[in-house]
Amino acid sequence: MNKSFEPDMLNSSAYQRLRAESPNEFEPKTVFFYREGQDIAIDWQNSFCLKAAVVYHAITRIHVNPQATPKASWLLLQIAKNCRDLAAAAASTAPAATASASTSTSPAKPDEINEEFIRNLPAEEKEFVDGVYLVVGFLPTLKSAVGGKWDREKTSEFYLSMRNHEIVTDIIKIGNQIPLNCIVSVGKHVEEAIKKAKDAFQKLPNADKQKLSDTDKQNDKQKLLSAIDEYKLSFPKDKFHEVLYLFCWYYSPFYYKAAPDAQENVDLLSKVAAEKSNLLECVHEYVMHAWGKQISGDAEGSGYVYSTPTAKRLRRAGVRFTAVDAERSAAFQFTEPALKLPTLMFDFRAETVVKNLLALELLRGDYHKPLTRYFQFMNELVEDIGDIKVLRRAGVIRGGSKAGLEVLEMVKKIDRFATYPSTFAAIDNEIDKARQFHKKQMERFVVRHQPAVLWVSSVAAASVIATAVFASRRRARA
Repeated sequence: MNKSFEPDMLNSSAYQRLRAESPNEFEPKTVFFYREGQDIAIDWQNSFCLKAAVVYHAITRIHVNPQATPKASWLLLQIAKNCRDLAAAAASTAPAATASASTSTSPAKPDEINEEFIRNLPAEEKEFVDGVYLVVGFLPTLKSAVGGKWDREKTSEFYLSMRNHEIVTDIIKIGNQIPLNCIVSVGKHVEEAIKKAKDAFQKLPNADKQKLSDTDKQNDKQKLLSAIDEYKLSFPKDKFHEVLYLFCWYYSPFYYKAAPDAQENVDLLSKVAAEKSNLLECVHEYVMHAWGKQISGDAEGSGYVYSTPTAKRLRRAGVRFTAVDAERSAAFQFTEPALKLPTLMFDFRAETVVKNLLALELLRGDYHKPLTRYFQFMNELVEDIGDIKVLRRAGVIRGGSKAGLEVLEMVKKIDRFATYPSTFAAIDNEIDKARQFHKKQMERFVVRHQPAVLWVSSVAAASVIATAVFASRRRARA
């Protein structure tokens, strides 16, 4: 059983090395989430306005201009406070009314909201601000981008066209995770929290109401209140795990024909949401589940990790690569002469997602490291661009440019982050079968063509001897 991720793991020398070697894949660039024990107060404050603008637009469908920024900031802070209060009330053993009264907070005044105020928010409130941004802003956008087509390529193209690709990668970085229970709690309470924001607005003194409503001349306070009344999440609040499934499906480094009606997957992630600490761990759990029942970590193996021939050599020996793109299929299976492998999906997120998943296996100290072993195997399969072409034709690699150079570069770079030795019997056993098949085919080739092999060997030996004789004569003359 793997232990859960702990924030203290980010203070380890192993993580510091990873971050120093690959800052682009580990350091957030646009969206910073609160992390206990990490000195990012200014970075978090600087990304607050972006979160406020996204949440404001999600609720009102109005883009925030500079004059409306105070209104958007106030709204996000009030929703986050309300979510925190409602979560505390739900967790309390006291009656709901009493609990709500004891945990309620007065609305923030517009004059109070400045950089210092935002920077010095309580830690729990910062987490709820981040949770509101994810639940109200990011996840509904992802759901809308995926639509009913479940097309990974189109979804990535949408984010690239909106220039939101940095936000997409920031959210999955291991050093930028917030507790999953906070996100789930926001999903349960945010609709009510938004309605309560209307009550908080009405409790403000008239002067403060005027400051908020007059900052945007085109939209008076009635439009804001009307938008709050009409707002609904794009997914049922009691089915958050379905959105979690969509998130994991999109962020997985492997391509699958998603099955939205696969209740088994939804039920799994409902359970995972209660046990795992962050979104990155959920993605890891999803990949393991999608790989099938063979990836259980308790298969018996030899304990040895053998290197494997390249994809080109295996193909010449008669191995036929086939892609697994359906969830819960055996992801690694060799049945002569076919070697089944999961489909690696390359796009703008791939390297960031993979490196952070490998970092998760490393920092948690997992005894079994399936993803680490997979990428060690890929590094051996792929020696040059010719191997990429073999795997791409078989469907084992998907995405990237036609030349495939960026895929080759990613595979070779990622192997540096794979810890050795890393045995995983469910994968190792199938790799060993393919290796033995290749060895047997090569031996048959030698036996079948023994006269030709001997002739070529004798010619080669004679050539070497002749070269040595001529070289010795030249030295003697000199």
